[in-house]
Amino acid sequence: MSTATTIHSPTIEIRKILDLALPELQMREEIDHTHIDDLKEHLDELPPITVFKDGEFDRYFIGDGWHRFLAHKCSNKKLIKADIRPGGKAAALRHALGANSEHNALRRTSRDKRKAVKIALTIFPKASLRELAEICRVHHQTVSNIKALLSKLDSKAEKQTVENESTAPVQKDFFAELNASYKSIADGFNQVLNHTYFIRPDVTKAEKLAAVADIQRDLANRSQSIKDLKAKLEAQEDASGK
Repeated sequence: MSTATTIHSPTIEIRKILDLALPELQMREEIDHTHIDDLKEHLDELPPITVFKDGEFDRYFIGDGWHRFLAHKCSNKKLIKADIRPGGKAAALRHALGANSEHNALRRTSRDKRKAVKIALTIFPKASLRELAEICRVHHQTVSNIKALLSKLDSKAEKQTVENESTAPVQKDFFAELNASYKSIADGFNQVLNHTYFIRPDVTKAEKLAAVADIQRDLANRSQSIKDLKAKLEAQEDASGK
């Protein structure tokens, strides 16, 4: 557990918690909406969430307790019990990396641990395996395995890049740019699907369904554009003669 000093632990106003930071500070691979529904039935019995106060503004970043926070928000609660600590967003992120290690109701999955370790490797590139393991609350061998896997993937990608340079140097940058563009689209799409808009109590069911319908229409249009491009390419003659 973190050794950061608790400055006070009252209830705080939910509106002062920066929930837009969820994609950055939530170390679960995905939000468990079933778990949120379960928590909504026991709000008064839940332990306080852990938040880190921004020193300049009266705002808070969640280091642990996203599902409890969302359960309160979905229940239209105005206040939530909180263990308030100093440090702002940076401290919240460091704490979040090891959050849920002792969670009995919703234990971390292997994917959750892998996500935390990957982020920790990026934030603390000079830290030892044991230091990273302590931060993420996992075994140091787990860190070693994930680091080796990432290194292997990087090496494979680098090898593929070299091969592309020797066989199709003109296309290399294009395909790299295309893949990077698609990854940003895929990441953005996942953020949309997991956005707190869809579980906010102040947004009506009709408004949420309308938003989903808009997303479906946009995807249908994009799908048709892809089909049109495919048909156009199939109709072209291959310059190689194949």
